[in-house]
Amino acid sequence: MFESSKKAGSYSYSGEIYTVDGISVEIESEGEIYYECRLGHLGSKRTLRAVLKNKGETDSVIGKVYFIKDACLVSKDKDPDKMTAIMQRGECGRNRNVRIRDINNHDDSTIYTVLHTSGKGGLSLGFLTFDRIRCKVVFDKKDEIPGNEIFTEDVGYKTGIVLSAYCDFDDFILKSGEEIETETFFIEENQDSYRLLGSFAETVGDLYHVQPFDKVPVGWIGGWNFRDGFYRENSEKLIKENIKAINEKLAGFGIEYIWVSTVNMKDNIPGNWDLDNPYNFPEGLEKLSKRCIDNKMKLGLWFAPFWMNEASENLKEVENAIAIKKGKKVIVDKGRVTHQPFNGEKPEDLPRVYYLDPTHPDLHKFLERIFEYYNKIGISYYMIDFLAHGIDPEYNLYDKSLVNGPQSYRSAMRIIRDTVSEGTYLLSSSGPTYYNIGLVDGVRAARDFGEGRPVQKYGGFYPANYPANDFELIKEVTRDYAITNPNNKKLYINDAFNMITIQKPVPKNEARVVCSLFGLSGNPVMMGDDIPTICSERLSMLKKVLPVYDGSMTPCNLFEKHFPDTPNIFRLNIDREYGSFSIVAVFNFGEESINSKINPNIEVPEDEWIIFDFWNEHTLGTIKGVFEIPIPPHDVKVLRLTKKRKHPWIIGSDMHITQGGVEISHVHWDERDSVLKGVCHRPEGEKGRIFIYIPDDYEPVDFREMFIVREKKMDINQDGGEMIVGMKTIDFKTDTADFYIAFRKRDITRI
Repeated sequence: MFESSKKAGSYSYSGEIYTVDGISVEIESEGEIYYECRLGHLGSKRTLRAVLKNKGETDSVIGKVYFIKDACLVSKDKDPDKMTAIMQRGECGRNRNVRIRDINNHDDSTIYTVLHTSGKGGLSLGFLTFDRIRCKVVFDKKDEIPGNEIFTEDVGYKTGIVLSAYCDFDDFILKSGEEIETETFFIEENQDSYRLLGSFAETVGDLYHVQPFDKVPVGWIGGWNFRDGFYRENSEKLIKENIKAINEKLAGFGIEYIWVSTVNMKDNIPGNWDLDNPYNFPEGLEKLSKRCIDNKMKLGLWFAPFWMNEASENLKEVENAIAIKKGKKVIVDKGRVTHQPFNGEKPEDLPRVYYLDPTHPDLHKFLERIFEYYNKIGISYYMIDFLAHGIDPEYNLYDKSLVNGPQSYRSAMRIIRDTVSEGTYLLSSSGPTYYNIGLVDGVRAARDFGEGRPVQKYGGFYPANYPANDFELIKEVTRDYAITNPNNKKLYINDAFNMITIQKPVPKNEARVVCSLFGLSGNPVMMGDDIPTICSERLSMLKKVLPVYDGSMTPCNLFEKHFPDTPNIFRLNIDREYGSFSIVAVFNFGEESINSKINPNIEVPEDEWIIFDFWNEHTLGTIKGVFEIPIPPHDVKVLRLTKKRKHPWIIGSDMHITQGGVEISHVHWDERDSVLKGVCHRPEGEKGRIFIYIPDDYEPVDFREMFIVREKKMDINQDGGEMIVGMKTIDFKTDTADFYIAFRKRDITRI
C-alpha cells in the first residue's frame, strides 16, 4: 500500500548536525508528503522531530515515520551478556530488563529503552512526547546485518539485533495543504545508565509541566480479600465496620480514602454508574459518601470510561458512541458483569460489554454528566480502569480530524480531568501509562497485586478468594517497580503494588516482603485486609509502613538481574537534619537460600558501618566495604547502615520501616553533658523502641532508661569483637515524644 522513501524533503537544523549513524527519517505514505526535520537539544539529549506537509492537491494517507530503521546494535564489549536493554512498555506492566541476546524477534511496544553495557555506560533512546501518535521502539533478530549502527565506537561488536524507532500514524488522512508534527524522538548517552532512567522522566515532566499530587494516597479497599463484599456480605455494612475499626485501631496513621471497587453500580453492570446498587448499598452511595466525610475520609469509586454493558439502563445515551471496527460494533465475545463473571453464572450467560469510541461527542456528554453527579455526592478518588479499550488502531473513529492513538484517547480522558472536582485523585489502570501524563495523578505500573476475588463458582481462585505464596507475581511487580519508579512524582505517582494484604493466613515471611515493598517504595498504600478482624501482629506490621515516606528505594542490580529474574537489592538513602543513613532491602524471591553481597558505597574507606536488621530487631555487626548476608527463601532483610560514631547513637527503630525517615525528626549528641536526645513522632497511644549503639567506654547514668545487651558475637564480621546495644522504649502520650538519655564515661582499662 505504502511507498517507503524520504520523498523530496528538506532538512533544517537548529543546533549541531545529527552525527549518530542510523538516524534518518523515512515515511510510509500515499501522496505528495514533504517534510522538515528539526533538530534540537534538551539538556544532554539530542532531539529530532519532523513536520509533515501535504503539498499535493489530494488528501494523503500517512503510516509509519521512522527515525531509526533497522540499525544494528553494536556492543562496546565483545561479550553480548554484558549488554542489557531496559524496556519501558508504556503499559500497565510487562516491563523488562533483558540481555540483548535474549531479546525476542520483533520485541516491540516499547516507548523508550536504555541500552547498557556493563562498566561502559549506556545510551537511551525513544520518545519524549505522547500527544497524538503511537510510538514504538522495536527490536528484531536478523541474519543479514545492515550498515547503520547504534552505539558506534572505534571498536564495536555487532550483536545480531537490529533496532527501529517510529511514530505510527495508523493511516491518518492528512488533507491537502495541511501539516502535522511527529512526536519528539531523542538520544542521550551517559556513563551512568541509572541516570539515564531518571533523566528521561525529568525531561518529560518538564515538557508537560507536571504538578504532582500533593499527597500519596493511603486508604482501604474491602470486600475482596477474606470477606466477600459482593454477594456473600453487604458491602455497606462491611465498609461501616471498617471505618469504625480504622478510627479505633489506625487513628493518626493518615487513612484518608475508602475505595469501593467494581460493586458500586446497580446490578454490578458497567454503564449503570449513577444508579445505586440497592443490594450492596441499601442507603445509597450519597449517604455512604457523607458518612466518609463525617469520619474525615473520602469515598472513591471504580470506573471504566470505555465500557458500556448491553444491559445497562444508560445504554441509549451512548448507543451512537459504540466503537466501530471493520464495519461492526465492538462487543466482547463473553459476558461481563463488572470485570469478571459473578453469581455462579457462566460467562456466556451474562450480558456483554460494548467498547466506546473515545472521540464521540455522546460519550463526552455522558462522561460529563456522570462525573458532575459524582462531584455532587462528594466522590474524590477514582480508579479509571480498562483504558486499553479506549485506544485501538482499528477503530473507525467518529472524529477523523484526530489521529487514532494518544490524541483520540486523550480527548476522552481530558473530559474526565476537566470535569472532576479540584483535589480529586485520578488513578489510571489496565492500559497506557505515558499517554495519561498531565491528565491523571497516579498510574498503575504493574498488574493486579494484593487482590482477591469473590468466592464464586467461576471465579479465578474458587473456592478460595485470595492467592498466597505467589512469588512469581511478587517478582513481576517488583521488576515493574524497579524499571518504572524513576517516573514517580516526575510524571505521576507511580503505583506498582496496588493493594497491601498481609492478614493471616498469608505467611509471615510473605507479609514481611509485602510490607517492605510498600514501606520503602513510597507508593500509595491501599489496605486490602479486614481491619476489624486483623490480628495484632499483622496490624503492627501494617503500622510500620505508615505514614508513607516521601522517597523511594532504587534498584542496585537492575542491569545484572535480568528477566526472567528480578532485581532484588534496593537502597534508600535518607538525609535528615541530624544525619544521613541508608536502608538496604535484600529480597529472596526464590525457593532456595541465597547469600547476597552488599556494597555500602563507602566514600571514605576507613569509615566503619553498623548494620541493624529491622525485621529481626537485631544488630548484625560492623563492617568496612563489601559484606555478605544470607537471605532465607521467600523472605527479605531490611538493613539500616549507620556510620559508627565514637559516642552513643541511634542505629535502628521498630516504629517505621525507614528506621528514622519518618518517625524520628531530631537526634543530637551533647558532647559537653554526654547526653543523647531527640524527638519522635507516632499517633497518640502508640509505643515504639529505638536501638542505640553504646561504645565500650560509655554507660548510662540511669540504667532504668533502657534495656542493654552485649552482643557476644556478630552475625557478620565475626572477628569484629563484641558490641553493646541499648533499647529505649518511647510512650506516646501525645503524637510527639522526646527522649533524653544521660551517659558517662567508664574506665575500660580494668575490664
